Amino acid sequence: MKFKDILGIVVTLTTLMITTTGCKKENPLPGSLQEIEYTCPEGEAASYFEGIIEEQLACFKAGINNYQLRTGLQSSFTTYGPTLELGGPNDSLDNFRIRAYIALQPIDTVGFKTFIPTHTPRINILSPAEEQIDSEIYFFEKYFGEEGELSLDESGYIIQLHYNQAYRNRGIYFSTDGANQEGSYLLLNKVEKTPVDDGLQYDLEFEFSCKLYYTRTGSHYPEKVYYTTIEDGRMKVSFVL
Repeated sequence: MKFKDILGIVVTLTTLMITTTGCKKENPLPGSLQEIEYTCPEGEAASYFEGIIEEQLACFKAGINNYQLRTGLQSSFTTYGPTLELGGPNDSLDNFRIRAYIALQPIDTVGFKTFIPTHTPRINILSPAEEQIDSEIYFFEKYFGEEGELSLDESGYIIQLHYNQAYRNRGIYFSTDGANQEGSYLLLNKVEKTPVDDGLQYDLEFEFSCKLYYTRTGSHYPEKVYYTTIEDGRMKVSFVL
């Protein structure tokens, strides 16, 4: 083989390497995901979540590692663009939504300050949204008051996994909301309601498998990017309203 032929091969290979490197795309998922460790601590809890995330057994147990069970109502506004007319079709007041939520999240307290630790995952189950304001009892009775299969379609229930990147920083959310959930399911297998001195005690047991997506805006990536699937998810909660 002549020297000029060898040189041509080297140049061609170099060009291919540069081209391949130049086509490499940025990972659309946040790099801080690498800081999360999914673990399952020992101990029993009245309220807990356990499931397979990223091929690891993950457990969040109320009363262990600062995890607490939270329930309540969550409100939000949706806007579709600016409007000059108060009460017009794009006015956020016309797009008010409220949901019931059940959450297992870590809340740490140092001195007089309460905060959510960084890179520590937490999970929510949210009811479908309504436009009207009503009591917690109304929402929980309507959406978590009977056993059965719960829909994860676009207007149905939502499962979220999220964490903070840094102290007091904006959270990173992964959600089933508005994305492909083929093969997913959410079951409410047990509902027990017991009158107690300060209200009504709910004991609920969920079973689910779902796909989680990351919503990245302002980029060339699709609006929702697949992250992972929660497999064999089970969540048991006990609370009083």
